[in-house]
Amino acid sequence: MGKTSITYFLLNVPIQVRDSIDSAMRMRRQRDVNADGKRIFIVGSIVIFLVAVGAMILVIMGPEDNFTLCENIHRATLEKQDVMKDYDITEVNECQRDIDCSFDSKACDIPCPLGFEKDYTGCDINCQCASSSMGYFQGDIFFNDLDVNSLLVRYGYASEQETAAIFTESDRATIQPWPKKLNKVYVPYTINIPDLNIINAIQMTLSMIKRQTCIEFATRSEEKDYIVFDNGVGCWSRVGKGGGKQRIVLGRGCRYPGFIMHLVMHAIGFEHQHVRPDRDGYIRIDWENVRKDKTMNFAKIRKQSQTMGSPYDTESVTHIGSRAWSVNQQKYTFAKVNGEPVFGQRASLAPGDVMEANYLYDCDNKKRDIVPEGIGGHGENEEASMWTDWTQWSQCTGTCGTSESVRHRSCNITDLKCPYGGEWQRKACVRVIPCPVAEGQWLAWDSWEKCSKTCSLGYQWRKRKCPVGVTCEGHSFMGRYCVHPPCPGQMSERQG
Repeated sequence: MGKTSITYFLLNVPIQVRDSIDSAMRMRRQRDVNADGKRIFIVGSIVIFLVAVGAMILVIMGPEDNFTLCENIHRATLEKQDVMKDYDITEVNECQRDIDCSFDSKACDIPCPLGFEKDYTGCDINCQCASSSMGYFQGDIFFNDLDVNSLLVRYGYASEQETAAIFTESDRATIQPWPKKLNKVYVPYTINIPDLNIINAIQMTLSMIKRQTCIEFATRSEEKDYIVFDNGVGCWSRVGKGGGKQRIVLGRGCRYPGFIMHLVMHAIGFEHQHVRPDRDGYIRIDWENVRKDKTMNFAKIRKQSQTMGSPYDTESVTHIGSRAWSVNQQKYTFAKVNGEPVFGQRASLAPGDVMEANYLYDCDNKKRDIVPEGIGGHGENEEASMWTDWTQWSQCTGTCGTSESVRHRSCNITDLKCPYGGEWQRKACVRVIPCPVAEGQWLAWDSWEKCSKTCSLGYQWRKRKCPVGVTCEGHSFMGRYCVHPPCPGQMSERQG
């Protein structure tokens, strides 16, 4: 090998080695990049998989959303499970109407005292406040043109003079009780549901009320005014005696003793417990979780006399459950002041239900069941075995100022000497918190908002505010109907 070749070899071999090393390094770096990409892909896939599994677990294990709630109620109804154990009458009603009605009123952002416009089946058809005087109030209370005046006045939405001027046929100012004869209240009824299990549930419910009150339910013969238990969509009843044929509708999921008793209590004259004027001392409402179209369902009755002197009772058969009309089924719309939920209907009357029924209908024990503390209703020689022990004294019937506390005992035996529903005692009860001055601390009302319609019958609102740090009694909003000339081509049609 010549000198030149040796020189070339010595100069170029290191370059070739270097190039080979550089090439090997590039290939290694590319393999590392590919490996890193594969690792990132694998890790990303695992993360996505875990997120998906977690979401499935939340759906399965977490609280029900509205769709799952309705599916579960529907499935439980088909399987003839006891829906009443896990669901409230308001939930059953909402779900049945979701199934049977095409328009979803959850999209409506305005509350209306008497609900939205409906078709002949009772389904909502748009977000306009009802211009016909027939529909459902608080979910399960049916009303027609004769009830409108009473509803709007009792809840403070309008004056009696105003509603009477708009609804000229609404001449009923108060809830109508059933007539009383010879110290008994007779309520004729028929059953139009050919199912022996449902018939037995209805008759068992009526027997419970009969045993504890002076209200007799008798099979109708030729009476003009009567109740008929009927099939239909949802669960609903009128409040008090309506006159003529009066339906209590027991749709799918409503045919359980607790639901039936809830509706029968409506029919004999009782509204929901949560609308009592003293309710804010016993339950707390999460207004952020109340559907905007259902805020009217939490309006309170204006007059304290509607409580009939009995304490507020979260165990009442007329109390709704804590998930009623909620935006998010994972949260409660209201709960007791201690945070515990209210489960709603039970399969029997609470002592307060018995007391109020006997008070309303002036049963024999109205005067003799409320006796001075420590003194029995039938004298000192009465056999002790005739009575149960006295219950604990209740909370104050009022949430402020001076009111009273009550307690109750029942008969152990069936005896003519026992009054309906047992005996009650009362004693004075004073709350440390003074009662606020009603209507006296609100700021001035805002102007009336624009009427919801430009023709026919519409609705409009106005609002007011309570100063920060001050307790105010009454509503923060008020509504009224606004009357315009009939819409062009509009047919005047009234549903009764």
